[in-house]
Amino acid sequence: MFDLLYDLLDRLRPLRLMRWLALGVGCLALWVLINVTPLREYLRLNEELRNHRDTTHRLEQERLNLERERDELQRGDFAAEKAARERLQLIRPGEKIFFIESEPTPAPEP
Repeated sequence: MFDLLYDLLDRLRPLRLMRWLALGVGCLALWVLINVTPLREYLRLNEELRNHRDTTHRLEQERLNLERERDELQRGDFAAEKAARERLQLIRPGEKIFFIESEPTPAPEP
């Protein structure tokens, strides 16, 4: 009598396990469906934040370089004159500018 009962319980255990497993997989699938859109949005916003941080860092470096250049120009006439000559190609009265062009280098033969 107990043998039949044990045999019946042994047959039902895999079915019970399969039901719990199916329930678990179903809950996991439902959770993924509910959270996939917010997860995508989070990843998109995280990438956007990273891009903004990179831009902010680049602009901060540019600002520091410009401030350094401003301070150099305010410090003396030489720096201001050098900047005017290099960037704007300004000259003093009576000076002449010579541009030296280099000869094109021939392409190496194979």
